[in-house]
Amino acid sequence: IGQNTGVSVDGSIGLQTGNNVIAIGTRAGGNIGSLVNDSILIGTEAGFKTQVDNTICIGLNAGAQNMTGTGGISIGYRAGLSSVAAEGCISIGSNAGASFTGSTEIGQNICIGDEAATNNQGTRNIVIGAEAATNTANASNIIVIGYQAGANIGSLPSSTGINPDNGIIIGFRAGGDGDIVTGK
Repeated sequence: IGQNTGVSVDGSIGLQTGNNVIAIGTRAGGNIGSLVNDSILIGTEAGFKTQVDNTICIGLNAGAQNMTGTGGISIGYRAGLSSVAAEGCISIGSNAGASFTGSTEIGQNICIGDEAATNNQGTRNIVIGAEAATNTANASNIIVIGYQAGANIGSLPSSTGINPDNGIIIGFRAGGDGDIVTGK
């Protein structure tokens, strides 16, 4: 317990020059960046390749490949697993926010629920519900609440007339082709 604490059964802890980092678990922070500061990594391979500051990763593979987005919180099995360029994202639940990838503008997403917002490349989204807003591509500024609500909205063809941005989608499987979607 203390600054740059690491507990690893295989000696793989990679904490060398960062400050105020706690890593507990097999390979937790095992390939962490040398200048990572103020982070907590708990669980097998939690924050394994984390390269950013101010990160909390709790759970098996949580935030394991968080490469460029600071201030993220990933709690749960594989939560925030491949969050590349995901600035300030909060992912809570098994596989929640598991693939936030894309430009440097991705971030400020909140996803709560098993597999909520997996494969999301948007920004400033609030997603609550199991399997909600999965495969939303570049949908941004959306609020999605409900089981499987908003699934695949970012991949709908433009002929549907549904713009996935700036919308509110609430209800069981709401937001598919032909559903009413409220927004800007």
